[in-house]
Amino acid sequence: MKVTITEYDPPHRYTASFDSASGTNRISYRIEETRDGEIEVCYLEDYEGETRSQNLNYRIIGALYTRSAKKRTKRMFHAMEDYIRKNRDQA
Repeated sequence: MKVTITEYDPPHRYTASFDSASGTNRISYRIEETRDGEIEVCYLEDYEGETRSQNLNYRIIGALYTRSAKKRTKRMFHAMEDYIRKNRDQA
């Protein structure tokens, strides 16, 4: 697997591509502070397979794992938010 960081602007933006024999998975985080001092996190993930069947397989498997993926993402966001709040003044 080849990992490429395509955007890096700490602590505001991070984007990475994970290239493998089956295709490319991309993840992206964008973190912005709101007017009331809270943080808004935008997380995007997508996949581009080498073939149409790989893309279809990704959609099917993704639909089956949506619930666990949402829980995992929510835990990850809480951890990111805690980290950002603790280190906000150091940036």
